[in-house]
Amino acid sequence: MNQSKPTDMTSDSIGAFVESQLQAGREQSGTGGQVDRRRLFRLLKDEGLSPYPIFALMALGVSDALAATAASMTAPDISRTFGLTPEFFTSLALVGQVISFAVPMAVARLVQNRPRRAMVVLVTQGVWCLLTGVHGLVTTAAALMFISVLDRATTSAQGTVSGPLMIDLYPPSVRVRVVSFLSASGLVTGLVATGFTGLLTGPLQLSWRGVFLVLGVVSLLAVLFSLGLRDPGYGVHDTEKVRQAARRTLDEAENAAEPDQAMVKATRLSMSEALRRIWMIPSMRIMLLAGMVGGLQVPVATYLQFHLANRFSLDASERSLLALVAGIAGLLSYVVLAPVGDRIFQRNPQLMFYVAGALGMFGALLSIGQMFVYSVPALVVFNALGTAFVGLTGPALMVGTMSVVPGPLRPHVGAMAGIFALLGSVAGTALLGGLADSMGIPVAVAVTTGIGMIAQLMSMLAGKFVRRDLDAVIEEVVEEEYVAHAASRGRRLPMLSIRDLDFSYGQTQVLFGVDLAVAEGEIVALLGVNGAGKSTLLRAISGLGISTSGSIRLNGHDITYLDAERRTRLGITQVPGGKAVFGDLSVIDNLRCYTFGLPDGERRAAASRIEDALAAFPILAQRRNLPAAALSGGEQQMLGLAKAFILRPRLLLIDELSLGLAPKVVDNLLDVVREINSRGTAVMLVEQSVNVALTVARRACFMERGQVRFDGPTVELRDNPELLRSVFLSGVTR
Repeated sequence: MNQSKPTDMTSDSIGAFVESQLQAGREQSGTGGQVDRRRLFRLLKDEGLSPYPIFALMALGVSDALAATAASMTAPDISRTFGLTPEFFTSLALVGQVISFAVPMAVARLVQNRPRRAMVVLVTQGVWCLLTGVHGLVTTAAALMFISVLDRATTSAQGTVSGPLMIDLYPPSVRVRVVSFLSASGLVTGLVATGFTGLLTGPLQLSWRGVFLVLGVVSLLAVLFSLGLRDPGYGVHDTEKVRQAARRTLDEAENAAEPDQAMVKATRLSMSEALRRIWMIPSMRIMLLAGMVGGLQVPVATYLQFHLANRFSLDASERSLLALVAGIAGLLSYVVLAPVGDRIFQRNPQLMFYVAGALGMFGALLSIGQMFVYSVPALVVFNALGTAFVGLTGPALMVGTMSVVPGPLRPHVGAMAGIFALLGSVAGTALLGGLADSMGIPVAVAVTTGIGMIAQLMSMLAGKFVRRDLDAVIEEVVEEEYVAHAASRGRRLPMLSIRDLDFSYGQTQVLFGVDLAVAEGEIVALLGVNGAGKSTLLRAISGLGISTSGSIRLNGHDITYLDAERRTRLGITQVPGGKAVFGDLSVIDNLRCYTFGLPDGERRAAASRIEDALAAFPILAQRRNLPAAALSGGEQQMLGLAKAFILRPRLLLIDELSLGLAPKVVDNLLDVVREINSRGTAVMLVEQSVNVALTVARRACFMERGQVRFDGPTVELRDNPELLRSVFLSGVTR
C-alpha cells in the first residue's frame, strides 16, 4: 500500500510503539502472566507499603456492618414495636433506594479529577455512626423511615468511592487478596455484630433501641481509628506505572515540554462523557447489567429473617448464631482462595471471571436449597456453604471490573455500579413483595435468587472481553505518552489523528481499524462507494457517533469520547450531505442558528460573521428571506458551507458535496471550498467522483468496506485502478 503521510508522527509509528509496549504494560498492570507468590504482608513490606489502610478500611467497615446487621436482625422486633409488616421494611428500602439514586453521581462529580475519596469515606461513615445511634431513639414509624433513608444515602456515597479507593491503595498483584481481606474482615465484623447483637438481645436483654445506641458508640470509635486514611491518587499502582514505563522507553525523563493546559482542560471529560466512556467498554457494560440483575437479591436478606422466624421459630439470638456459622464458613473460604484469585488474575484475567461466575452459581443454588429444608442442621449446612461460595465472587469481580477502566474513571464506575444495583434492588423489592404474598416467602426467595443467577452467567460472558479491555487501557496510556513525547521533541503532530478506529451501529460493525491523519490547512478527499463507511467516519470525527474502539486526537489531545457540541467549540464542524439546512427556516435564520455554535467570547461578532457569509455567497444574500427548502440543491449546499464562514473551524467535514448537482454548480462550490481552505481551515471532503477529488485535493483516502485501502496523492489513484470501483473508473476515463 502506497502511503504518503503529511506529518512526522504517523498512525503507523504510534501503532508500532503501542504494540511494542503492550506486554510491558501488561506486566506493570499485573496481568502479564507472571505470578507474584509472595505473601500479602511480606509483599507490602518489600514494596514499602503500609498495611494501615487495610486496617483503617476494616475499621470503617465496622460502622457499616454493625448498623446493617442490627437493622436486619432486629427487624421483627422493630415491627412489633410499631405494628409494622414486612412490606413496610421493603417499602422503606424502596424509598431509600429511590432517594439515593442521585447520591452516587453527586459523589463521583465531587471527586472527579480530584482524589479525595478517603475524605468522602470518612465523612459519610461518621454520619452513618451518628445515625446508627439516633436510630435507637426514634418514636414513630415516620422518624424511623427518615433515619433509614439518610442511612441509605450515606451508604450510597461511601459505596461509590470505597471500591475504587481500595483498588488504588495497593498494587495489582495483591488486590484480590486485599479486597478479600477486607471482605473477610467485613464478615468478621458481621460475625462480631451478629454475636454482639445476640448478646445484647439475649443474656443482656436489651431492646432493639439499646442495641442501636451501643452499636453507634462502637462504630464511632472505629471511625476515629481510621482518621489517618489518605487517598493515594488515581491509578498510582497500574495506570501510572504503565505511563512511567512508556516514558522510560521514550527517554522522556528530562526536558519534556509542558502540555498545553488550556487544551488539556478543554478536552477533559465531563461527567456525562465519562459515564459514556465507561459504558462503551464491553466487559464493563456486561458487568453493570449483571450488577443490576444481581441487585434483585438485595431484599432477600430481610425476607430470610422472617422465614427463619416463621418456619424454625428462631429468635434474634438464634438467627445471630446461624449468621455466625455462615460468616465463619465465608471467612475460611476467603483465607483459602484469595491467594488463588490473585494468581489467576495475574496469569489469566479471563479465567478469573469464569471461575467467579461458576462459584457464584453454585452458591446461589445452595442458597435456594436452604429455603426448602425442614431441619436446622440442613439449614446450617446450606446457609453456610451458600454464603461462602456467593461471597467469593465479590472481591475477584471487583478487581477485574475496576481494572478495565483508567484510574481517574474508577469513582464513576462505583457510581454507575451503585445505580445499577439500586435499579435491581428496586425491582427485587417489588418482585419479592408480590411473590411473597401470592406464593409464600420460600418460593419468592427461590424465584428471585434463580433469576439473579443470570448475573453469574453474565459475569462469565464478560470474561470473553476482559483481555481486550485491559489492553485498551494500556494502549490508551502508552499512546498518550508517545504523543506527548513527540510534541516535546518538536515533531510535527497531525491536527487530526485517527488510530485503529472501530465503529458499530448496534451489532453491525461499519469501520474496521481505520488509521488516518489530517495536517493543518490540508484538503483530504475521502473516496469510496456507498456503504464504504465514509459518512460514518465523519460522524465519528464530529462526535455525532461514538466509536467502539480506537482513538481520535486533535493536536495530540484525545477527543474520542467528547460530545459533538464540545468538538464544535474545539473547531470541528460538519456539513452533512443533504441535511445541512433547516428547511422551514429562512436563509437568514439558518445563518443565525449557526452563530449559536460560536464560543461565548465571539458572540458579539455574530452579525459580522453573517455578513461575511452573505458576501461569500451573493445568491444567498438575494434569497435571505426565503425558506431554505425553496433553494435549489446547490444553493442549499452553499447555505451549509456558510457555516464555515461563521464558525471559522479548524477542520471542516463535508459530506457528499457534489451529489446530484450539475458540474457548473460543483465548480462554484469547489471555489468556495478553496476559499475556506485559504483562510486556514483544513477540509475533509467525502466524494464519489474522482474528478472532483483530483480537482480540489492533493491527497485522497480510498475506503472500502470500512477500511482505508489507499492513502496518498490523488494523482496516484490513476496508477491504482484495481482499488477503484467501476463508478470511479468511468469518471477517470471521461
